[in-house]
Amino acid sequence: MTDLCRPTQKKYNLAVTVAMGKLMDAIVVEDEKTAKECISYLKQLKLPPRTFIPLKSIRVKQIIERLRSLGGATKLVFDVIQFDPSLEKAILFAVGNTLVCEDLEEAKILSWSGERLKVVTVDGILLTKSGTMTGGTSDGMEARLNKWDAKKFDDSVKKKERELQNQIQYSEIEKKSIEEKLLELSGEKETIRKAIERISPELNKLRDAVESRNTKIRKLEKSINEITDGMYKDFS
Repeated sequence: MTDLCRPTQKKYNLAVTVAMGKLMDAIVVEDEKTAKECISYLKQLKLPPRTFIPLKSIRVKQIIERLRSLGGATKLVFDVIQFDPSLEKAILFAVGNTLVCEDLEEAKILSWSGERLKVVTVDGILLTKSGTMTGGTSDGMEARLNKWDAKKFDDSVKKKERELQNQIQYSEIEKKSIEEKLLELSGEKETIRKAIERISPELNKLRDAVESRNTKIRKLEKSINEITDGMYKDFS
């Protein structure tokens, strides 16, 4: 059960643990057939017995709605547990209409005055309809209680893992985009290189033609200058 639900606030950890009792270690399965197969498997491997809650066959009492409006800090234990809606029957089977309140005096009034109710205090004292009062801790109780903190830690680790996984995915997408851009630029570079190779001979021819024409122009200018100098020399 601890893998499928959790108290809404840490202050309810002990109350929920006490209200669920041994069912906190129960395993939720789809139906009776699955439960029987699991039990058979445990027997084959000679493993310790486990309790299974088959969702399709368990019978649960409906929530007594008026218990939700008693006022003060009193709440249904069912209402201080977070769970997936598909698991409602399993949670209701585990805690029923058990109430949770802040202190023992309030619990006594709720449990033993008028209508008898099952009540648990936030510090783990359980009052039953028959008038019994149970409190204290045991190794089993401590182990079950610690599972909530362990689950919170596991959830935190899983959340961090999901965040890191998302970052890795985004990085992979960005890497792929950069690689595609580099490939595109490499293609453009190769196209430009080939274009340069193709037009280089033409450019060299044009350069040679320009140089040849410039040479002719310089020769003509030299000839003109010589003729001009000769003409002025004849008049001197």
